[in-house]
Amino acid sequence: MPYWEPVKLEETTAPALANTAVYKFPEDGYVSGLLLNGGVNTKSGVTSTLDDWRYIDAITKVKVTGDETKTIYDLDGETMDGKCFWDTEGLHSLSKWRDYAANTQMIKSWIGFGRKPYDEQYGLDLSRFGSIKFEMTNDMVTANFGTPELNVFALMYRDGVPPFRGYIQSKIFRKWTRVQAAIKYINLPPEGKLRRILLQSVPNRTSGIADTGFHNGMYNIVMKSSGKGLTMFDTNLENLCLLNHFDIGQAMFDSGEIYRVDAEVFSHAIGSRIGGGAFWASVAGNQATEYLTLMDDTGFTMRTESYEADQKINWLFRGYGPENSAMLNFDHRGDGSDFLDLREYKTASLEITCRDSSSADAGIDRVITEIVI
Repeated sequence: MPYWEPVKLEETTAPALANTAVYKFPEDGYVSGLLLNGGVNTKSGVTSTLDDWRYIDAITKVKVTGDETKTIYDLDGETMDGKCFWDTEGLHSLSKWRDYAANTQMIKSWIGFGRKPYDEQYGLDLSRFGSIKFEMTNDMVTANFGTPELNVFALMYRDGVPPFRGYIQSKIFRKWTRVQAAIKYINLPPEGKLRRILLQSVPNRTSGIADTGFHNGMYNIVMKSSGKGLTMFDTNLENLCLLNHFDIGQAMFDSGEIYRVDAEVFSHAIGSRIGGGAFWASVAGNQATEYLTLMDDTGFTMRTESYEADQKINWLFRGYGPENSAMLNFDHRGDGSDFLDLREYKTASLEITCRDSSSADAGIDRVITEIVI
Protein backbone atom coordinates (compact mmCIF):
# COMPACT_ATOMS: atom_id res chain seq x y z
CA MET A 1 0.00 0.00 0.00
CA PRO A 2 1.43 3.43 -0.92
CA TYR A 3 2.52 5.75 1.88
CA TRP A 4 4.32 9.07 2.38
CA GLU A 5 7.76 9.34 3.98
CA PRO A 6 9.74 12.46 4.95
CA VAL A 7 13.31 11.94 3.68
CA LYS A 8 16.12 14.21 4.82
CA LEU A 9 18.02 15.78 1.93
CA GLU A 10 21.78 15.48 1.78
CA GLU A 11 23.55 18.73 2.63
CA THR A 12 26.36 19.49 0.16
CA THR A 13 27.08 23.07 1.27
CA ALA A 14 26.27 23.89 4.90
CA PRO A 15 24.35 27.02 5.93
CA ALA A 16 26.60 29.89 6.97
CA LEU A 17 26.38 33.66 7.24
CA ALA A 18 25.96 35.41 3.88
CA ASN A 19 26.21 32.22 1.83
CA THR A 20 24.14 29.73 -0.16
CA ALA A 21 23.32 26.41 1.47
CA VAL A 22 22.86 23.59 -1.06
CA TYR A 23 20.97 20.31 -0.68
CA LYS A 24 20.83 17.37 -3.08
CA PHE A 25 17.63 15.49 -3.97
CA PRO A 26 17.52 11.69 -4.31
CA GLU A 27 18.10 10.40 -7.83
CA ASP A 28 14.54 9.11 -8.26
CA GLY A 29 11.17 9.07 -6.55
CA TYR A 30 8.11 11.30 -6.22
CA VAL A 31 8.08 14.45 -4.08
CA SER A 32 5.07 16.43 -2.87
CA GLY A 33 7.20 19.22 -1.42
CA LEU A 34 9.88 20.20 1.06
CA LEU A 35 9.57 20.68 4.81
CA LEU A 36 11.99 23.27 6.18
CA ASN A 37 12.99 23.06 9.83
CA GLY A 38 15.83 25.20 11.13
CA GLY A 39 16.88 28.08 13.30
CA VAL A 40 19.37 30.86 13.96
CA ASN A 41 20.53 32.58 17.14
CA THR A 42 20.09 36.33 17.27
CA LYS A 43 22.74 38.56 18.81
CA SER A 44 21.61 40.04 22.11
CA GLY A 45 19.90 43.41 21.76
CA VAL A 46 20.57 43.75 18.03
CA THR A 47 17.63 42.38 16.06
CA SER A 48 15.23 44.31 18.31
CA THR A 49 16.26 47.47 16.43
CA LEU A 50 16.22 46.03 12.91
CA ASP A 51 13.45 46.54 10.36
CA ASP A 52 14.13 43.08 8.92
CA TRP A 53 14.38 41.12 12.12
CA ARG A 54 13.12 37.63 11.24
CA TYR A 55 15.04 34.67 9.79
CA ILE A 56 12.99 34.85 6.58
CA ASP A 57 13.71 38.58 6.17
CA ALA A 58 17.38 37.66 5.66
CA ILE A 59 16.65 34.97 3.03
CA THR A 60 17.25 36.50 -0.38
CA LYS A 61 16.77 33.38 -2.51
CA VAL A 62 14.93 30.06 -2.16
CA LYS A 63 15.46 28.01 -5.30
CA VAL A 64 14.92 24.49 -6.63
CA THR A 65 16.61 23.77 -9.95
CA GLY A 66 16.59 20.74 -12.22
CA ASP A 67 19.56 19.88 -14.44
CA GLU A 68 21.26 23.17 -13.40
CA THR A 69 19.08 25.39 -15.63
CA LYS A 70 15.40 24.41 -15.24
CA THR A 71 13.60 26.52 -12.65
CA ILE A 72 11.18 24.59 -10.45
CA TYR A 73 10.83 27.03 -7.55
CA ASP A 74 12.33 30.51 -7.23
CA LEU A 75 11.17 32.91 -4.49
CA ASP A 76 12.65 34.79 -1.54
CA GLY A 77 12.09 34.19 2.18
CA GLU A 78 9.05 36.33 2.88
CA THR A 79 7.36 35.32 -0.39
CA MET A 80 8.00 31.66 0.41
CA ASP A 81 6.45 32.01 3.87
CA GLY A 82 3.44 33.88 2.47
CA LYS A 83 2.92 31.23 -0.20
CA CYS A 84 2.94 28.59 2.54
CA PHE A 85 -0.39 30.04 3.73
CA TRP A 86 -1.98 29.63 0.29
CA ASP A 87 -0.51 26.15 -0.28
CA THR A 88 -1.80 24.78 3.03
CA GLU A 89 -5.33 26.16 2.57
CA GLY A 90 -5.06 28.90 5.16
CA LEU A 91 -2.48 27.63 7.64
CA HIS A 92 0.39 30.02 8.20
CA SER A 93 3.84 28.57 8.75
CA LEU A 94 4.87 27.59 12.28
CA SER A 95 7.99 29.73 12.11
CA LYS A 96 8.77 31.29 15.50
CA TRP A 97 9.86 34.92 15.71
CA ARG A 98 11.42 36.28 18.91
CA ASP A 99 14.22 38.68 19.77
CA TYR A 100 14.88 38.68 23.51
CA ALA A 101 18.62 38.51 24.27
CA ALA A 102 20.23 35.69 22.24
CA ASN A 103 17.09 33.71 21.49
CA THR A 104 16.82 31.22 18.66
CA GLN A 105 14.43 32.06 15.85
CA MET A 106 12.90 29.02 14.17
CA ILE A 107 11.89 28.60 10.55
CA LYS A 108 9.25 25.91 9.98
CA SER A 109 7.76 26.27 6.52
CA TRP A 110 6.56 24.36 3.45
CA ILE A 111 7.65 24.48 -0.20
CA GLY A 112 5.13 22.74 -2.45
CA PHE A 113 5.42 21.23 -5.93
CA GLY A 114 1.70 20.41 -5.97
CA ARG A 115 -1.46 22.11 -4.82
CA LYS A 116 -0.99 21.13 -1.18
CA PRO A 117 0.95 18.62 0.96
CA TYR A 118 0.22 14.97 0.07
CA ASP A 119 -1.19 15.91 -3.34
CA GLU A 120 -1.25 12.78 -5.54
CA GLN A 121 -2.25 14.66 -8.70
CA TYR A 122 0.59 17.17 -8.89
CA GLY A 123 4.15 16.80 -7.66
CA LEU A 124 7.75 16.35 -8.69
CA ASP A 125 8.79 13.17 -10.53
CA LEU A 126 12.55 13.10 -9.96
CA SER A 127 13.10 10.80 -12.97
CA ARG A 128 12.37 13.75 -15.25
CA PHE A 129 15.74 15.24 -14.32
CA GLY A 130 19.32 14.09 -14.18
CA SER A 131 19.83 16.03 -10.94
CA ILE A 132 17.88 18.41 -8.72
CA LYS A 133 19.17 20.71 -6.01
CA PHE A 134 17.69 22.99 -3.38
CA GLU A 135 19.44 26.27 -2.53
CA MET A 136 18.82 28.86 0.16
CA THR A 137 20.78 32.13 0.15
CA ASN A 138 20.94 34.55 3.09
CA ASP A 139 22.50 37.96 3.67
CA MET A 140 22.94 37.65 7.44
CA VAL A 141 25.87 39.45 9.05
CA THR A 142 27.89 38.54 12.14
CA ALA A 143 26.75 41.61 14.05
CA ASN A 144 23.13 40.43 13.97
CA PHE A 145 23.04 36.64 13.77
CA GLY A 146 24.91 33.49 14.72
CA THR A 147 25.38 30.58 12.32
CA PRO A 148 22.05 29.52 10.78
CA GLU A 149 20.89 25.92 10.74
CA LEU A 150 18.48 24.28 8.33
CA ASN A 151 17.20 20.74 7.87
CA VAL A 152 15.33 20.00 4.64
CA PHE A 153 13.00 17.01 4.26
CA ALA A 154 11.38 15.84 1.02
CA LEU A 155 7.86 14.43 1.48
CA MET A 156 8.11 11.37 -0.80
CA TYR A 157 5.46 8.99 -2.16
CA ARG A 158 6.55 5.38 -1.52
CA ASP A 159 5.58 1.91 -2.75
CA GLY A 160 3.68 3.06 -5.80
CA VAL A 161 3.51 5.53 -8.68
CA PRO A 162 1.27 8.55 -8.06
CA PRO A 163 -0.78 9.76 -11.03
CA PHE A 164 1.18 13.02 -11.29
CA ARG A 165 0.01 15.28 -14.12
CA GLY A 166 3.12 17.40 -13.72
CA TYR A 167 4.56 19.69 -11.09
CA ILE A 168 3.67 23.30 -10.32
CA GLN A 169 6.47 25.71 -11.09
CA SER A 170 6.46 28.68 -8.70
CA LYS A 171 8.60 31.71 -9.40
CA ILE A 172 8.76 35.49 -9.14
CA PHE A 173 7.69 36.37 -12.68
CA ARG A 174 8.02 40.14 -12.31
CA LYS A 175 9.37 42.44 -9.59
CA TRP A 176 9.51 46.23 -9.60
CA THR A 177 9.74 49.33 -7.44
CA ARG A 178 6.40 51.02 -7.76
CA VAL A 179 5.77 54.60 -8.80
CA GLN A 180 2.86 56.69 -7.58
CA ALA A 181 -0.16 56.53 -9.94
CA ALA A 182 1.79 54.47 -12.50
CA ILE A 183 0.36 51.46 -14.35
CA LYS A 184 2.47 48.32 -14.76
CA TYR A 185 1.68 46.26 -17.88
CA ILE A 186 2.64 42.59 -17.74
CA ASN A 187 2.14 39.94 -20.42
CA LEU A 188 1.82 36.46 -18.95
CA PRO A 189 3.57 33.45 -20.54
CA PRO A 190 2.04 32.34 -23.87
CA GLU A 191 1.79 28.66 -22.93
CA GLY A 192 1.12 26.39 -19.99
CA LYS A 193 -1.70 25.91 -17.52
CA LEU A 194 -1.89 28.62 -14.89
CA ARG A 195 -3.01 27.52 -11.47
CA ARG A 196 -2.70 30.82 -9.63
CA ILE A 197 -1.11 34.23 -9.65
CA LEU A 198 0.10 35.55 -6.32
CA LEU A 199 0.29 39.32 -6.04
CA GLN A 200 2.62 40.69 -3.37
CA SER A 201 2.61 44.40 -2.57
CA VAL A 202 5.11 45.43 0.13
CA PRO A 203 4.77 49.07 1.28
CA ASN A 204 7.73 51.39 1.54
CA ARG A 205 8.88 52.04 5.11
CA THR A 206 10.00 55.32 6.66
CA SER A 207 12.01 54.89 9.85
CA GLY A 208 10.77 51.31 9.83
CA ILE A 209 7.07 52.26 9.69
CA ALA A 210 4.93 51.16 6.75
CA ASP A 211 3.92 54.24 4.75
CA THR A 212 0.54 52.81 3.76
CA GLY A 213 -1.64 49.71 3.64
CA PHE A 214 -0.44 47.00 1.28
CA HIS A 215 -3.55 47.23 -0.92
CA ASN A 216 -2.60 50.75 -2.10
CA GLY A 217 0.43 49.51 -4.04
CA MET A 218 -1.84 47.46 -6.30
CA TYR A 219 -4.81 49.76 -6.02
CA ASN A 220 -6.50 48.32 -9.09
CA ILE A 221 -5.87 45.05 -10.92
CA VAL A 222 -7.09 44.24 -14.42
CA MET A 223 -6.56 40.87 -16.10
CA LYS A 224 -7.40 40.56 -19.79
CA SER A 225 -7.27 38.03 -22.58
CA SER A 226 -6.70 39.78 -25.90
CA GLY A 227 -7.13 36.48 -27.77
CA LYS A 228 -10.67 36.09 -26.48
CA GLY A 229 -11.43 39.79 -26.07
CA LEU A 230 -12.26 39.30 -22.39
CA THR A 231 -11.75 41.23 -19.20
CA MET A 232 -11.29 38.46 -16.66
CA PHE A 233 -10.77 40.53 -13.52
CA ASP A 234 -11.13 44.24 -12.77
CA THR A 235 -11.21 45.44 -9.18
CA ASN A 236 -8.90 46.49 -6.37
CA LEU A 237 -6.62 44.43 -4.16
CA GLU A 238 -8.88 44.99 -1.16
CA ASN A 239 -11.82 43.26 -2.89
CA LEU A 240 -9.53 40.46 -4.07
CA CYS A 241 -8.49 39.88 -0.45
CA LEU A 242 -12.13 39.58 0.59
CA LEU A 243 -12.72 37.02 -2.16
CA ASN A 244 -9.60 35.15 -1.04
CA HIS A 245 -10.87 35.03 2.53
CA PHE A 246 -14.19 33.47 1.59
CA ASP A 247 -12.47 31.17 -0.91
CA ILE A 248 -9.90 29.81 1.56
CA GLY A 249 -12.26 30.02 4.53
CA GLN A 250 -9.52 31.05 6.95
CA ALA A 251 -8.29 34.31 8.42
CA MET A 252 -4.56 34.77 8.86
CA PHE A 253 -2.98 34.67 12.31
CA ASP A 254 0.57 35.62 13.22
CA SER A 255 2.35 35.77 16.56
CA GLY A 256 5.74 36.46 18.06
CA GLU A 257 7.80 37.58 21.04
CA ILE A 258 9.62 40.91 21.06
CA TYR A 259 11.75 42.87 23.50
CA ARG A 260 11.73 46.52 22.47
CA VAL A 261 12.18 49.93 24.04
CA ASP A 262 9.52 52.61 23.66
CA ALA A 263 8.63 53.61 20.08
CA GLU A 264 10.58 50.77 18.46
CA VAL A 265 8.95 49.41 15.28
CA PHE A 266 8.39 45.74 14.53
CA SER A 267 6.93 44.02 11.48
CA HIS A 268 4.69 40.98 11.21
CA ALA A 269 3.40 38.73 8.44
CA ILE A 270 -0.12 40.19 8.04
CA GLY A 271 -0.71 42.79 5.35
CA SER A 272 -3.88 44.15 6.97
CA ARG A 273 -4.71 43.61 10.64
CA ILE A 274 -8.30 43.18 11.77
CA GLY A 275 -7.49 42.85 15.46
CA GLY A 276 -5.28 41.19 18.00
CA GLY A 277 -3.75 41.50 21.42
CA ALA A 278 -0.53 41.52 23.40
CA PHE A 279 0.63 40.78 26.94
CA TRP A 280 3.78 40.83 29.04
CA ALA A 281 5.69 37.58 29.48
CA SER A 282 8.15 37.81 32.35
CA VAL A 283 11.68 36.53 31.79
CA ALA A 284 12.96 36.94 35.36
CA GLY A 285 9.77 35.91 37.13
CA ASN A 286 8.92 39.42 38.30
CA GLN A 287 5.43 40.78 37.75
CA ALA A 288 5.25 43.69 35.31
CA THR A 289 4.35 47.10 36.70
CA GLU A 290 4.31 49.01 33.40
CA TYR A 291 1.00 49.18 31.52
CA LEU A 292 1.43 47.59 28.08
CA THR A 293 0.23 49.39 24.95
CA LEU A 294 1.11 49.23 21.26
CA MET A 295 0.72 51.96 18.65
CA ASP A 296 -1.55 50.83 15.80
CA ASP A 297 0.42 51.69 12.66
CA THR A 298 -0.89 51.27 9.14
CA GLY A 299 -0.18 47.98 7.41
CA PHE A 300 2.21 45.32 8.60
CA THR A 301 4.16 47.33 11.21
CA MET A 302 3.45 48.35 14.78
CA ARG A 303 5.30 50.29 17.49
CA THR A 304 5.75 49.72 21.18
CA GLU A 305 4.54 52.34 23.65
CA SER A 306 5.76 50.51 26.74
CA TYR A 307 9.03 49.07 27.97
CA GLU A 308 10.03 47.27 31.11
CA ALA A 309 13.25 45.39 31.77
CA ASP A 310 13.01 41.59 31.45
CA GLN A 311 9.42 41.74 30.20
CA LYS A 312 8.84 40.37 26.72
CA ILE A 313 5.83 41.37 24.66
CA ASN A 314 3.92 38.38 23.31
CA TRP A 315 1.55 39.34 20.50
CA LEU A 316 -1.11 37.65 18.38
CA PHE A 317 -2.74 39.38 15.41
CA ARG A 318 -5.52 38.39 13.02
CA GLY A 319 -6.13 39.71 9.53
CA TYR A 320 -5.52 39.02 5.87
CA GLY A 321 -2.77 39.30 3.27
CA PRO A 322 -0.03 36.81 4.27
CA GLU A 323 3.30 38.62 3.81
CA ASN A 324 1.35 41.36 1.98
CA SER A 325 0.00 38.97 -0.66
CA ALA A 326 -3.26 37.99 -2.36
CA MET A 327 -4.11 35.49 -5.08
CA LEU A 328 -5.87 35.33 -8.43
CA ASN A 329 -7.13 31.77 -8.21
CA PHE A 330 -7.87 29.41 -11.12
CA ASP A 331 -8.15 26.30 -8.96
CA HIS A 332 -11.65 26.15 -7.52
CA ARG A 333 -12.75 22.66 -8.56
CA GLY A 334 -9.83 20.96 -6.83
CA ASP A 335 -8.89 18.59 -9.66
CA GLY A 336 -7.02 20.94 -11.98
CA SER A 337 -9.74 20.99 -14.61
CA ASP A 338 -10.24 24.76 -14.26
CA PHE A 339 -6.57 25.77 -14.52
CA LEU A 340 -6.28 28.61 -17.04
CA ASP A 341 -4.94 27.38 -20.38
CA LEU A 342 -2.62 30.23 -21.38
CA ARG A 343 -2.46 29.08 -25.01
CA GLU A 344 -6.25 29.26 -25.30
CA TYR A 345 -6.48 32.63 -23.52
CA LYS A 346 -3.44 34.26 -25.14
CA THR A 347 -2.33 36.88 -24.77
CA ALA A 348 -3.27 37.04 -21.08
CA SER A 349 -2.06 40.21 -19.40
CA LEU A 350 -2.17 42.19 -16.18
CA GLU A 351 -2.54 45.93 -15.65
CA ILE A 352 -1.65 46.90 -12.09
CA THR A 353 -2.23 50.49 -10.98
CA CYS A 354 -0.54 52.12 -8.01
CA ARG A 355 -2.69 54.50 -6.01
CA ASP A 356 -2.26 58.21 -6.72
CA SER A 357 -0.86 58.98 -3.27
CA SER A 358 2.67 59.80 -2.15
CA SER A 359 2.36 57.20 0.63
CA ALA A 360 1.94 54.44 -1.98
CA ASP A 361 5.15 55.33 -3.80
CA ALA A 362 8.45 53.40 -3.71
CA GLY A 363 7.35 50.04 -2.31
CA ILE A 364 8.16 46.67 -3.88
CA ASP A 365 5.65 44.70 -5.97
CA ARG A 366 5.95 41.11 -7.14
CA VAL A 367 3.91 38.88 -9.47
CA ILE A 368 4.41 35.17 -8.71
CA THR A 369 3.18 32.65 -11.26
CA GLU A 370 2.24 29.01 -10.60
CA ILE A 371 2.25 27.05 -13.85
CA VAL A 372 1.95 23.30 -14.42
CA ILE A 373 5.06 21.89 -16.09
